Amino acid sequence: MPKIINFTFYKKTNLVDLSLDNGETYILDAELVFDKRLTKGVEIDSDTIKKYLYESLYKRLLRQAFAYLSIRTRSVSELQFYLTKKIRNLLKLFNLSEKFSVVDIINSVIDELKRRKYLDDYQFAKTYIEQQMQTKSKGSRALAYALMKKGIDKQIITSILNNKEIVSSENINSLIDKSITKIGIIIKSRSLDKRKAKEMLIRRLLSRGFEFGKIRSKIDDWIRCEYNREVN
Repeated sequence: MPKIINFTFYKKTNLVDLSLDNGETYILDAELVFDKRLTKGVEIDSDTIKKYLYESLYKRLLRQAFAYLSIRTRSVSELQFYLTKKIRNLLKLFNLSEKFSVVDIINSVIDELKRRKYLDDYQFAKTYIEQQMQTKSKGSRALAYALMKKGIDKQIITSILNNKEIVSSENINSLIDKSITKIGIIIKSRSLDKRKAKEMLIRRLLSRGFEFGKIRSKIDDWIRCEYNREVN
Protein backbone atom coordinates (compact mmCIF):
# COMPACT_ATOMS: atom_id res chain seq x y z
CA MET A 1 0.00 0.00 0.00
CA PRO A 2 1.41 3.45 -0.90
CA LYS A 3 2.81 5.62 1.88
CA ILE A 4 2.92 9.36 2.29
CA ILE A 5 6.50 10.54 1.84
CA ASN A 6 6.02 14.29 1.74
CA PHE A 7 3.43 17.02 1.90
CA THR A 8 3.60 20.74 1.26
CA PHE A 9 1.23 23.17 2.94
CA TYR A 10 0.14 26.27 1.01
CA LYS A 11 -1.02 28.77 3.58
CA LYS A 12 -2.51 31.21 1.09
CA THR A 13 -4.91 28.65 -0.40
CA ASN A 14 -5.16 26.36 2.65
CA LEU A 15 -4.26 23.36 0.50
CA VAL A 16 -1.80 20.49 0.92
CA ASP A 17 0.18 18.86 -1.86
CA LEU A 18 0.49 15.19 -0.84
CA SER A 19 3.21 12.93 -2.34
CA LEU A 20 3.14 9.12 -2.19
CA ASP A 21 6.03 6.68 -2.57
CA ASN A 22 4.48 5.31 -5.77
CA GLY A 23 5.10 8.63 -7.49
CA GLU A 24 1.51 9.90 -7.32
CA THR A 25 0.65 13.33 -5.94
CA TYR A 26 -2.68 14.73 -4.80
CA ILE A 27 -4.00 18.10 -3.65
CA LEU A 28 -6.20 17.94 -0.57
CA ASP A 29 -7.91 20.45 1.67
CA ALA A 30 -5.59 21.33 4.57
CA GLU A 31 -8.33 21.09 7.16
CA LEU A 32 -9.11 17.55 6.01
CA VAL A 33 -5.42 16.56 6.15
CA PHE A 34 -5.28 17.79 9.74
CA ASP A 35 -8.56 16.09 10.72
CA LYS A 36 -7.46 12.74 9.23
CA ARG A 37 -3.98 13.07 10.78
CA LEU A 38 -2.25 12.44 7.48
CA THR A 39 1.50 12.60 8.10
CA LYS A 40 4.64 11.10 6.60
CA GLY A 41 4.69 7.32 6.72
CA VAL A 42 0.91 6.89 6.80
CA GLU A 43 -0.32 4.24 4.38
CA ILE A 44 -3.25 5.20 2.16
CA ASP A 45 -5.03 3.23 -0.56
CA SER A 46 -6.64 4.54 -3.76
CA ASP A 47 -10.22 4.23 -2.46
CA THR A 48 -9.36 6.31 0.60
CA ILE A 49 -7.68 8.93 -1.59
CA LYS A 50 -10.82 9.19 -3.74
CA LYS A 51 -12.90 9.59 -0.60
CA TYR A 52 -10.61 12.36 0.69
CA LEU A 53 -10.71 14.12 -2.67
CA TYR A 54 -14.51 14.10 -2.52
CA GLU A 55 -14.44 15.44 1.04
CA SER A 56 -11.93 18.14 0.05
CA LEU A 57 -14.16 19.22 -2.80
CA TYR A 58 -17.16 19.26 -0.47
CA LYS A 59 -15.37 21.37 2.14
CA ARG A 60 -14.18 23.92 -0.41
CA LEU A 61 -17.59 24.16 -2.02
CA LEU A 62 -19.28 24.58 1.36
CA ARG A 63 -16.91 27.43 2.25
CA GLN A 64 -17.62 29.16 -1.05
CA ALA A 65 -21.34 28.79 -0.41
CA PHE A 66 -20.97 30.40 3.03
CA ALA A 67 -18.99 33.28 1.50
CA TYR A 68 -21.66 33.78 -1.17
CA LEU A 69 -24.46 33.77 1.39
CA SER A 70 -22.58 36.19 3.65
CA ILE A 71 -23.07 38.94 1.06
CA ARG A 72 -26.86 38.60 1.20
CA THR A 73 -29.51 35.91 1.46
CA ARG A 74 -30.09 33.78 -1.63
CA SER A 75 -32.69 31.38 -2.93
CA VAL A 76 -31.85 27.69 -3.35
CA SER A 77 -31.94 28.12 -7.12
CA GLU A 78 -29.53 31.07 -7.02
CA LEU A 79 -27.07 29.11 -4.91
CA GLN A 80 -27.34 26.05 -7.16
CA PHE A 81 -26.48 28.18 -10.18
CA TYR A 82 -23.53 29.77 -8.37
CA LEU A 83 -22.10 26.46 -7.13
CA THR A 84 -22.50 24.85 -10.55
CA LYS A 85 -20.18 27.53 -11.96
CA LYS A 86 -17.70 27.30 -9.10
CA ILE A 87 -17.42 23.52 -9.03
CA ARG A 88 -15.81 23.41 -12.48
CA ASN A 89 -12.68 25.12 -11.19
CA LEU A 90 -12.63 22.92 -8.10
CA LEU A 91 -12.78 19.77 -10.21
CA LYS A 92 -9.66 20.99 -12.02
CA LEU A 93 -7.99 21.92 -8.73
CA PHE A 94 -8.39 18.42 -7.30
CA ASN A 95 -7.83 16.78 -10.70
CA LEU A 96 -11.25 15.14 -10.69
CA SER A 97 -13.17 14.03 -13.75
CA GLU A 98 -16.27 15.86 -14.99
CA LYS A 99 -17.99 12.50 -14.51
CA PHE A 100 -17.59 13.00 -10.79
CA SER A 101 -20.98 13.26 -9.08
CA VAL A 102 -21.34 17.04 -9.43
CA VAL A 103 -25.09 17.13 -8.83
CA ASP A 104 -24.85 14.94 -5.74
CA ILE A 105 -22.14 17.01 -4.09
CA ILE A 106 -23.93 20.30 -4.79
CA ASN A 107 -27.12 18.82 -3.34
CA SER A 108 -25.14 17.68 -0.29
CA VAL A 109 -23.88 21.23 0.27
CA ILE A 110 -27.38 22.65 -0.13
CA ASP A 111 -28.85 20.06 2.25
CA GLU A 112 -26.23 20.97 4.85
CA LEU A 113 -27.00 24.69 4.50
CA LYS A 114 -30.72 23.98 4.88
CA ARG A 115 -29.99 21.92 7.97
CA ARG A 116 -28.05 24.84 9.45
CA LYS A 117 -30.88 27.25 8.52
CA TYR A 118 -28.76 29.24 6.07
CA LEU A 119 -31.11 28.39 3.18
CA ASP A 120 -34.88 28.70 3.35
CA ASP A 121 -36.86 29.65 0.26
CA TYR A 122 -39.98 30.57 2.24
CA GLN A 123 -38.08 32.94 4.53
CA PHE A 124 -36.12 34.31 1.55
CA ALA A 125 -39.32 35.07 -0.37
CA LYS A 126 -41.02 36.58 2.68
CA THR A 127 -38.10 38.90 3.38
CA TYR A 128 -37.79 39.83 -0.30
CA ILE A 129 -41.48 40.74 -0.54
CA GLU A 130 -41.41 42.82 2.63
CA GLN A 131 -38.30 44.72 1.52
CA GLN A 132 -39.53 45.33 -2.02
CA MET A 133 -42.91 46.56 -0.82
CA GLN A 134 -41.22 48.94 1.57
CA THR A 135 -38.47 50.31 -0.67
CA LYS A 136 -39.69 49.82 -4.25
CA SER A 137 -43.48 50.09 -3.94
CA LYS A 138 -43.95 46.95 -6.05
CA GLY A 139 -47.30 45.22 -6.49
CA SER A 140 -48.05 41.53 -6.05
CA ARG A 141 -47.72 40.63 -9.73
CA ALA A 142 -44.28 42.20 -10.04
CA LEU A 143 -43.12 40.55 -6.82
CA ALA A 144 -44.37 37.14 -7.94
CA TYR A 145 -42.61 37.47 -11.29
CA ALA A 146 -39.32 38.52 -9.68
CA LEU A 147 -39.40 35.60 -7.25
CA MET A 148 -40.19 33.07 -9.97
CA LYS A 149 -37.10 34.32 -11.83
CA LYS A 150 -35.12 33.55 -8.67
CA GLY A 151 -36.41 29.99 -8.77
CA ILE A 152 -38.91 30.23 -5.91
CA ASP A 153 -41.70 27.68 -6.11
CA LYS A 154 -45.06 29.13 -7.16
CA GLN A 155 -46.82 27.60 -4.16
CA ILE A 156 -44.45 29.38 -1.77
CA ILE A 157 -45.04 32.70 -3.55
CA THR A 158 -48.82 32.27 -3.50
CA SER A 159 -48.78 31.28 0.16
CA ILE A 160 -46.91 34.44 1.17
CA LEU A 161 -48.87 36.82 -1.06
CA ASN A 162 -52.12 35.39 0.33
CA ASN A 163 -50.94 35.83 3.90
CA LYS A 164 -52.77 38.95 5.09
CA GLU A 165 -50.28 39.47 7.90
CA ILE A 166 -47.52 39.90 5.31
CA VAL A 167 -49.40 41.43 2.37
CA SER A 168 -52.51 43.14 3.69
CA SER A 169 -55.03 45.15 1.70
CA GLU A 170 -54.00 48.16 3.75
CA ASN A 171 -50.39 47.73 2.65
CA ILE A 172 -51.30 47.39 -1.01
CA ASN A 173 -53.62 50.40 -0.89
CA SER A 174 -50.92 52.45 0.81
CA LEU A 175 -48.39 51.49 -1.87
CA ILE A 176 -50.83 52.42 -4.63
CA ASP A 177 -51.53 55.78 -3.00
CA LYS A 178 -47.80 56.53 -2.71
CA SER A 179 -47.22 55.56 -6.31
CA ILE A 180 -50.12 57.71 -7.53
CA THR A 181 -48.75 60.66 -5.59
CA LYS A 182 -45.31 60.30 -7.22
CA ILE A 183 -46.76 59.81 -10.69
CA GLY A 184 -49.09 62.74 -10.08
CA ILE A 185 -46.12 65.05 -9.61
CA ILE A 186 -44.87 64.08 -13.08
CA ILE A 187 -48.34 64.56 -14.58
CA LYS A 188 -48.63 68.06 -13.14
CA SER A 189 -45.13 69.03 -14.23
CA ARG A 190 -46.07 68.08 -17.80
CA SER A 191 -49.51 69.69 -17.63
CA LEU A 192 -51.13 66.59 -19.11
CA ASP A 193 -54.81 66.58 -19.91
CA LYS A 194 -57.17 64.22 -18.13
CA ARG A 195 -57.02 61.44 -20.73
CA LYS A 196 -53.24 61.36 -20.92
CA ALA A 197 -52.98 61.59 -17.15
CA LYS A 198 -55.21 58.58 -16.72
CA GLU A 199 -53.30 56.62 -19.34
CA MET A 200 -50.00 57.35 -17.59
CA LEU A 201 -51.36 56.31 -14.21
CA ILE A 202 -52.72 53.04 -15.55
CA ARG A 203 -49.57 52.25 -17.50
CA ARG A 204 -47.14 52.98 -14.70
CA LEU A 205 -49.12 51.30 -11.95
CA LEU A 206 -49.58 48.16 -14.02
CA SER A 207 -45.84 48.13 -14.77
CA ARG A 208 -45.19 48.15 -11.03
CA GLY A 209 -47.21 44.98 -10.68
CA PHE A 210 -50.48 46.29 -9.26
CA GLU A 211 -53.70 44.61 -10.36
CA PHE A 212 -56.06 46.70 -12.47
CA GLY A 213 -59.01 45.93 -10.23
CA LYS A 214 -57.15 47.46 -7.27
CA ILE A 215 -55.99 50.62 -9.01
CA ARG A 216 -59.02 51.57 -11.10
CA SER A 217 -61.11 53.28 -8.42
CA LYS A 218 -58.07 55.04 -6.93
CA ILE A 219 -57.08 56.42 -10.32
CA ASP A 220 -60.66 57.61 -10.90
CA ASP A 221 -60.69 59.30 -7.49
CA TRP A 222 -57.38 61.06 -8.20
CA ILE A 223 -58.50 62.23 -11.64
CA ARG A 224 -61.81 63.44 -10.24
CA CYS A 225 -60.05 65.35 -7.48
CA GLU A 226 -57.35 66.89 -9.66
CA TYR A 227 -59.51 67.72 -12.66
CA ASN A 228 -62.67 68.46 -10.66
CA ARG A 229 -65.05 66.61 -12.95
CA GLU A 230 -66.73 63.20 -13.16
CA VAL A 231 -64.86 60.36 -14.80
CA ASN A 232 -66.55 58.80 -17.80
